[in-house]
This record gives sequence, structure tokens and C-alpha cells, in this order.
Amino acid sequence: MAGGEDFAVQGREELARLGTRLRAVADQDAAKGIQNALRREVREITKSTRTNIKKSALARLPSRGGLNRWAASTPGATTTLHGRSTAVKIAMRKRGHDIAALNRGKVRHPLFGQRTTWLEQDITEGFFTDVLTAEAPDIQRRILAAIRKAAQDAANL
Repeated sequence: MAGGEDFAVQGREELARLGTRLRAVADQDAAKGIQNALRREVREITKSTRTNIKKSALARLPSRGGLNRWAASTPGATTTLHGRSTAVKIAMRKRGHDIAALNRGKVRHPLFGQRTTWLEQDITEGFFTDVLTAEAPDIQRRILAAIRKAAQDAANL
């Protein structure tokens, strides 16, 4: 993905059904409360993973020029309950920058003293995906439990 890197958790069907159920209920204030509670829980579940991604960026990316600090500032968690892209994502995006290339182990930068000449440099790959791959089973289990709890709350509306 140009400009970003995503890692999707399984369980999209359950999340989509929850979104459909919440849109169909008469009490939209209660539905919004369930959506907000789920979003808060997802942020809490993914907090340690996002922190570990930041630590990985600081440890594995080049520190000269501040690339590691810059990349460490990007991870976020989003929960979408509507449309075709119903999902929970931990994503890194910075407009105009190729975060996916950093994760693949490539960085482009201008040559010192010759700002018009750009170089591609190899760096350590996987600062983002290695963390997510290691933590995915636990994240998936906990997020599915949160979705099921929210679905149970929605069924009681």
C-alpha cells in the first residue's frame, strides 16, 4: 500500500454484522454508545502493540536525521463499522511518505550536499510487521471477544 502499512485482524464478518445491527436499532444514542465503547476497547487492546511498534522503529531504523523518531510517531488504531471496509486496523500513514517501503527495508533520501540527487538505501526490514506478526494471535483473540461483547450488548437493545 503506497503511503501506509496496514495489518488487518480476522473477524470482519462479525464486525460487519455488528455494524449492520447497530445501524438498524431504533435507539441510535445507545448504538453510538456501544460503538464508542468498542472503539475505546480496541484502542486499549492495541495500545501495547502500538507502543512496541514505536520501540521497534526507534531500535531498528536509522537514527541519523531522526528517521527512527519520525517513524515512531505514526502508529494508530482505527475501527470502521460501516461501508465496504468494515475492519479494525493498526495502521501507519503519513501523507507523501512511503511507510511500506521503510517496513520493506528501503529508504529514499537526498544525497548530502546535493539535494537534487536522491539515493535508495537498504535498512533493517520488518520494524512494523514483525511486531504485528508476533502479537497477532493475542490481539485477534481479544478484539474478537470485544466484538462479541458489543454484539451481545446490541442484541439487548
